[in-house]
Amino acid sequence: MSSRACLGAVAAALALAGCSGPAPASGEVSARFVTARDDQVIEVSLVGSRAIAAADLVFPDGTREPAYSIDAQRDPELTPPPDTPGAGKPSVNTGSTSLTGQIASLALIRVSHPADYAQAWQQARIAIRLGFGRDVSSELIAAPPPPTTGAAPVEPPA
Repeated sequence: MSSRACLGAVAAALALAGCSGPAPASGEVSARFVTARDDQVIEVSLVGSRAIAAADLVFPDGTREPAYSIDAQRDPELTPPPDTPGAGKPSVNTGSTSLTGQIASLALIRVSHPADYAQAWQQARIAIRLGFGRDVSSELIAAPPPPTTGAAPVEPPA
């Protein structure tokens, strides 16, 4: 994916986060599958004062799958989706919001073995390194549930 496409994906991921539920608070990392794009890719997103420098999917046995793409945009502008006209509601474009002093980051992790992931996702974690140079910290967050495919859910081993 090109750098320009990744920056577009950062803005799209942040816009989608606002559409599908509350957007993460500043500095909060979120991870999810976006099945409309690729049901084997986890998107890890963050808006905060530091960029994502590295992200790995960590399985319970210690196996790691690193992000294949990480991109960041300083002072991003977010444009909310326009209101849907109809139902007695006028169509209004509310403009964009500038997040001055913030960095929008997006890391993409391809799940190479979806069946293994479906079995182990509840114990899997995403290890994230934030920042560069002396201003570095790490976070460990829960892995997102696998996307639903219409098949019967896979039960974790007893």
